[in-house]
Amino acid sequence: MIRKETWLVLVVFAVLIGYAVYLNNQKKASSEVATPLPASAFLINASEGQPTSIEVKSADGQSVKLVRGPRVGPSNFLKKRKRIRRPRRLRRPRSPL
Repeated sequence: MIRKETWLVLVVFAVLIGYAVYLNNQKKASSEVATPLPASAFLINASEGQPTSIEVKSADGQSVKLVRGPRVGPSNFLKKRKRIRRPRRLRRPRSPL
């Protein structure tokens, strides 16, 4: 005969499976409703050209200005760095003996 604890575990397991199926169906039903997406807008049009500087001002009155340098592109980031050579270890002078 099956003990009471076994029946209790089976009932709890069945309730958990039923709850998981319910949540899974609930997500499918809520995802079917289409939500409108906002249209994307560009700040700078291609016809206006490329920006040379951007200035951002906060409500406190602080401002930050970004200015494009003369060299633009990945070459700014991929510069070859000079290799720093470490000094060689000093050797003890050999004794004449």
